[in-house]
Amino acid sequence: MNITALQYNVHWECFVKNKDDCCQNIINDFIETTLSENKVDFANIIMLENNKVVSYGKKYTILNQFHNNPQMCSRDITTMIYNNTKWIPIGKTIYGCLVPGDKPDRSYIVQKFQSKSTKNFDVLVIGAHFSHDKDQSLSVLKDIISKNKWNTGNILLIADTNIDVKDVQEDKNIYIMDNLGLKLKVGSKYDKTCCYDEKGIVFTYDSILGNFGSKMTTNTLQLPNFPLNCSFETMHIPLLATIFVADNSKSPKSQLNDESEYISSSEVNYILIIVIILLIIIFMFMIAKLVKHT
Repeated sequence: MNITALQYNVHWECFVKNKDDCCQNIINDFIETTLSENKVDFANIIMLENNKVVSYGKKYTILNQFHNNPQMCSRDITTMIYNNTKWIPIGKTIYGCLVPGDKPDRSYIVQKFQSKSTKNFDVLVIGAHFSHDKDQSLSVLKDIISKNKWNTGNILLIADTNIDVKDVQEDKNIYIMDNLGLKLKVGSKYDKTCCYDEKGIVFTYDSILGNFGSKMTTNTLQLPNFPLNCSFETMHIPLLATIFVADNSKSPKSQLNDESEYISSSEVNYILIIVIILLIIIFMFMIAKLVKHT
């Protein structure tokens, strides 16, 4: 079983700074094509501020209460899209703001889904737009997960975390999941996805993380072409990830063999350093042996 997820922050400029619908129409066509061609299960689209009702095909259902109440999080909008031929929503959809108070901001959506094809498999999907106060956003989500006792089930986080790899001392993926009270099993690569502005695409803000699965493959997608007079500033590069999940029909022992622990980038670097040192030692030993014989 595979689960494919899409994280994409469109940014509000696409919808607000263009007098016509040049950017909006292109983006909606791009999203529909991306969902279909990549057989996406779940998508988190941020700031999708359409001024008209849209559909991305019969296979896909849109969850977005923020359009009905745009002031809920100071007009910050998160849209969750799921493949209704593969998943059934369980229970209520939870909407909220990661920045509470008098001026709420930064939206999130939480929804649990049951697989139509894999028996007894469900997953809680969180789509979120973190504030630049990473600890506050993580704390709000951790409280939601803990209060609802969701931390023992399968959880998939699809988010613009606004956390760059340079913002934390430890591995970014592990940092996020640890602060949600979850154990990281699979995580997206640290591709630079932000942003189309004067700083350039230099930040690794977008993430897709799971506390389940045996491995994950990730890649970034090329944006569509926009007319010269069409503004799409501060837009992010879309991030696509596929999680490989162990088959429930296998024995528990087989599933344990399929499961692999997440290896952080720092651990990979450590392994490479050890390998290089060993190669140097072997090389020096061979040189010494040759010198001795001469």
